[in-house]
Amino acid sequence: MLKEGLQDFNGIVPPLVTPLTEDEKIDEEALQRLINRLINAKVKGVFILGSTGEFPYLSREEKKRLIMFTVNQVAGRVPVFVGASAMGTKKVLRNLETASKFGADAGVITPPFYFPLKQKEVLLFYKKIAKSSDIPIVVYNFPQITKVTIEIETLKELCEEKNIIGVKDTSGNFAYFQELIRNLKHRENFIIGQGDPSLILASLICGANCVISSVANVAPELHTRLYECVEKKDFREALLLQERITTLLKLEKGGISALKTALSILGLCSPFVTKPLLEVGSEERKEIKTILEECGLLRNSQRE
Repeated sequence: MLKEGLQDFNGIVPPLVTPLTEDEKIDEEALQRLINRLINAKVKGVFILGSTGEFPYLSREEKKRLIMFTVNQVAGRVPVFVGASAMGTKKVLRNLETASKFGADAGVITPPFYFPLKQKEVLLFYKKIAKSSDIPIVVYNFPQITKVTIEIETLKELCEEKNIIGVKDTSGNFAYFQELIRNLKHRENFIIGQGDPSLILASLICGANCVISSVANVAPELHTRLYECVEKKDFREALLLQERITTLLKLEKGGISALKTALSILGLCSPFVTKPLLEVGSEERKEIKTILEECGLLRNSQRE
């Protein structure tokens, strides 16, 4: 039986950055600020320990602390999705056990990365995870990182597993995403999430029920308003909002460092990132401020 917050799930789910202090400790005050801002902007869930959250560079203890703090701060207002990806089935199961122990609602998992996997290996991996996990899981297709695309036929078989409640696609391949919707939309309470912010509007029109956008950290209201516009069939306004989000995607050129710098300009968290990642330089910071201005996200007090 799905938790109440996961039944008929839909809406915007930002993959949170992990705010850090200069010595790479989790900045809990900034994290609390981010969480409350996102929930006040009417997001329907939060996703921690994804790529945007720098999960590969965080220690096991840091991940535990992040899950515990986030679940406590969210306090049941929206579901908490936790990235549990790792190199190997045993490690993934251990991550899911931790997420479950601290009260997460669902785990989000890519195929194990490093070795390119065959489809049969992907299939058996997720089936093992689904049967062993105490919390439901969302399959995460991200071939740019994992070296394997989860084929539609594989997903069709996986979606018959009771404990697999959705799929997030960040391939950027819209033809693939349309096939995914066509083949999986029939499953009751099944989450079909678009992870490429440039495809939000097109994906929602085609039937996606969830958007997982990194730049929703910076502009959650643009995302929730776009979602509401699609629900109301106000596609003219939705297109304008998609254009602003697409402008914001210029930040992706600078990766997580640029995203955190944008948040620091907005006064939400510091720009510090896990090493060996580097913070952006002064010229890049000016470019990021210009992007925020183009999107109408800066108040007068933040323009200096």
